[in-house]
Amino acid sequence: MTPDLVARFESKVVKIPGIECWVWNGTLQPKGYGYFHSKIRGYGGAHRFSHLIHKGEVPPGQLVCHSCDQPWCVNPAHLFAGTPLDNMLDKVKKGRQAKGDALSKKMRASSRENLVRGEKSAKAKLTSGQVLEIRRLCSEKTDQRDVAKMYGISQSAVSLIVCRKNWAHI
Repeated sequence: MTPDLVARFESKVVKIPGIECWVWNGTLQPKGYGYFHSKIRGYGGAHRFSHLIHKGEVPPGQLVCHSCDQPWCVNPAHLFAGTPLDNMLDKVKKGRQAKGDALSKKMRASSRENLVRGEKSAKAKLTSGQVLEIRRLCSEKTDQRDVAKMYGISQSAVSLIVCRKNWAHI
């Protein structure tokens, strides 16, 4: 890393007293991750550049993960290199994994209590009671399109509920 590149990177970092995270004040990607470009390295995550500058190269096949869970943070003390599985296990441990399908069966079995499911999910549009009612209506041969209209969801969402691919825990 050239001193000019490091200085340009650091010019986009804001360190606010009393806040441990270093705020990336440059371009942000749609999911909130900082975005940085260098002629040598090309485009990439600002957190990856911070890791490179402060801790060195990221091993091949590994990600730069945030212990603080703030995608815009570039504080090297909050960053660690890990495999995609390490990142997934970190999410599960912190209760941020909304759906267990990405984990292997063995991992799901050992992490079941940490998964955010059903009404607890921030993305949930239905309650457990509504899901049970949807299953009951469909078992009585009510058309899935009609049930979908009643609950303001798609027919495919109804089908996934009935087949227990979604809301399988109830």
